[in-house]
Amino acid sequence: MVFIIVASSLLAFISQAQAQSCSTSPLPSLNNLCADGFTLISTGCCPNANLVAATSTTASSTCVDKLNPKSGKSDCPGMKSYCNNSAYKTLMSDQCPLTCGLCTGGGSKCADVLNSRGVNECPGMYSYCFNSAYASLMRQQCPKTCGICS
Repeated sequence: MVFIIVASSLLAFISQAQAQSCSTSPLPSLNNLCADGFTLISTGCCPNANLVAATSTTASSTCVDKLNPKSGKSDCPGMKSYCNNSAYKTLMSDQCPLTCGLCTGGGSKCADVLNSRGVNECPGMYSYCFNSAYASLMRQQCPKTCGICS
């Protein structure tokens, strides 16, 4: 689980997390970037007017980071510096509440982040909870498996 994020891909991450398909044939992207008025989806650049929002069945009480649909992993740990940036605060609160430390309070439920197929891979990676190279990432992605929930 290595997360490499480039600042220029932030908008691609945001757009992909919010829209999965296009009602028309998308245009090709250029290095995963789209022109103004278009949103990057997994199949190319879709005109904003033709975006079809993906539906999900995530429980509203579960506090987890959203996944990048292209990689099936959360990009949030590598984007943590945006949590307190006023220009991205609202967006990061929606996309990365766990990474941004917004999971406190009685309404949140401790849960591991699921992969793009809705599968929890954390139990199979339990030993990484105690590996100093992965401990921080595992606390963010697999809090239930790592036993850090209160």
